[in-house]
Amino acid sequence: MYPQAEIVYLKQDKIKQYLGQLIGEENTLLLEPNNIIEFREQMKQFKIDKVHSNELPSIKRINDYFKDNGIGFSIESVRKTLASGRYRCWEIQRHVS
Repeated sequence: MYPQAEIVYLKQDKIKQYLGQLIGEENTLLLEPNNIIEFREQMKQFKIDKVHSNELPSIKRINDYFKDNGIGFSIESVRKTLASGRYRCWEIQRHVS
């Protein structure tokens, strides 16, 4: 009797689109230290952490949000050697199923 409509979560959909555009066709993307802050600012604008909304979210909070909401991405902290030395970078990974 009632129409059945699929529930769409706009915030999760926007985050998936943003990450999809960021990574492109690849399965991983390396964020260098200067790009990590920009990425965290973007996650703050998506308001993924309502309890600490005025802080930049940490890698653990971002990964927890992705896992809890079924977003098919995760972030790992890796050490990479770049042209100017060795740095702690973030690697965004797409989960392929």
